[in-house]
Amino acid sequence: MITRRAVPGAVLRSALRPALQGAPGCARGLALALGLLCTTSHAADAGNGARLYRQHCAGCHGADGRPVLPAAPDLSRPMALMRGDLALLAFVKGGRGAMPAFAGVLKDREVLDVLAHLRTLR
Repeated sequence: MITRRAVPGAVLRSALRPALQGAPGCARGLALALGLLCTTSHAADAGNGARLYRQHCAGCHGADGRPVLPAAPDLSRPMALMRGDLALLAFVKGGRGAMPAFAGVLKDREVLDVLAHLRTLR
């Protein structure tokens, strides 16, 4: 298994400083985005996602992803998760219809953990 270490922010900022100084706004933004991508290196934790799913989601979506409530989508079907993680993250945080918003309830990392768990239900 390959693991990556997160780069400390101070090291990253000093490495990017030459690229950021005097660069046009677009280049500065790109350098900062690349820097942020380099600092996040944790994979989603499906085990933690299973725990969070049981606590926050199973009451409506069912323990196995098959809905308990008529309006809840069937999360056991692959088509339910065909969107990218960021789109699904925004959906969960914002809520929709009968589903409450989970912004302020679950951290982004926790929502990604739940999504990782859902992908194991297939």
